[in-house]
Amino acid sequence: MNRSTQPRGFTLIEMLVVMAVITILAGILVPTIISAREKVKIAKAKMDMQNLQGAADTFRMDWRVYPPHNARDLRYFVKQVNSGICEEAAEKAIEIADPKESADKKKLYDTNRILVHFLTTELKGGPYMQFKSVDLEKNGKFSDYVLDCRTTTTGGTGGATAYLFIDPWGKPYIYRNNLDSLMSPSDQNWVADPIECAHNVKGIDLFCTGPEGTTALDEPNYLPGEDDCKNGEVGDDINNWAKKE
Repeated sequence: MNRSTQPRGFTLIEMLVVMAVITILAGILVPTIISAREKVKIAKAKMDMQNLQGAADTFRMDWRVYPPHNARDLRYFVKQVNSGICEEAAEKAIEIADPKESADKKKLYDTNRILVHFLTTELKGGPYMQFKSVDLEKNGKFSDYVLDCRTTTTGGTGGATAYLFIDPWGKPYIYRNNLDSLMSPSDQNWVADPIECAHNVKGIDLFCTGPEGTTALDEPNYLPGEDDCKNGEVGDDINNWAKKE
């Protein structure tokens, strides 16, 4: 009895079964892989904020204040702390944000640029933190009229470069100094800070917007001024304070 020596091919049913098995396995494995990657990113974000916290604490030990979190106090800092250390900057607006940002996002993201600016100073015990270039994003310059407190002189032509320290999802970490009021209401240049809330009232607030990359500003029912305290507590935000239940 003669038997065919030609190799037997797969039947349509066998191919469909194999494809079904592969699809089921992919459905199980892909979400697991994505979840594992997100957990790694979340862990990195928490570690980044721990490093920022430690660097800011060390900065305060040297300078007696935490780094300022707004352009006004950045300028005022040089009048408040040892005049021989840094030169006094002229009273002029500081423009360092991407012009495409909204005014509210600009204010939030500028806190990041200012924090990075001060933690990289080489004065006193600095630099207080080393940033990897892959985690930094160049965005504009501090004005020529604004102190570059990383050296003993003001910024040169074009001012000092401003950098963002970005989280694993490409968004800036956001910072707030709750403890040190550098400018008092009696000062002629004092301007009320519209964000009245603080989470770590005796320290600093740090948060990132997590995988979703949104803040309270992105909420559909956001009320300017009234919902600012929700920043850092929206969805999957990661912060350095205990979330309210």
